[in-house]
Amino acid sequence: STEKVMINCNQRPLVLVVEDLDWLRKAMAGNLRECGYDVAESADADSALALAEQNPPCLVRTDEELPTYDDLTRRLSQHPTLGRVPVVIINPDAEEGARYGDSILLARYGLIEQLLAGLKS
Repeated sequence: STEKVMINCNQRPLVLVVEDLDWLRKAMAGNLRECGYDVAESADADSALALAEQNPPCLVRTDEELPTYDDLTRRLSQHPTLGRVPVVIINPDAEEGARYGDSILLARYGLIEQLLAGLKS
């Protein structure tokens, strides 16, 4: 059931930022907060999964350079309630609809709203 996962997407959507570099994680979180999202932060796959199980996000924002990226995306995709949560990488050079493995590439933060709207319909 995706009901648990989508619950946070109705009011202020919760986005989980997973990034091992503190300064970069803070910048990502700041950009998301400026766009009107609630943000949870994690430095690796283990803490990200623990956080997501407690309070399921509607989206995970990470980076393909994250040392635990493969572990994170694999564990999310196999999770019974988190498997449908999209994983997003923001890359200014991304083409619309582009993917990196199981992750969706977006050119800018403003496109997250469209992505989430598309998931609800």
